[in-house]
Amino acid sequence: MNEESWRVVADETGVTVTHPSGESNSLPWQKIRGLFIETDDSGPFGADVWWIAAGDEGSVSFPLGASGEKEALAYLQTLPGFDNQSLIKAMQSTDNATFVIWDKGG
Repeated sequence: MNEESWRVVADETGVTVTHPSGESNSLPWQKIRGLFIETDDSGPFGADVWWIAAGDEGSVSFPLGASGEKEALAYLQTLPGFDNQSLIKAMQSTDNATFVIWDKGG
């Protein structure tokens, strides 16, 4: 899989992911409950690390290395309560685990 053929944008409206097929999925912030990093390589496309924005009405995910990831991360790190320690642990993990890096709460 070519991770760079994925595209992610995170901004004040929400998170939008464009798949290599050209299909796009979006979740607005009001529907997102948390942001996660999953290091389980048995995910839907077999990638080692997946970013997931999940809510009550579904989720959007993209692999580590997706186009726009660095810009998305810079935006996500501005969210109140973004957990950089969990991010660091996720990036250093060799386990199949899920790390919560932002929880909307409430």
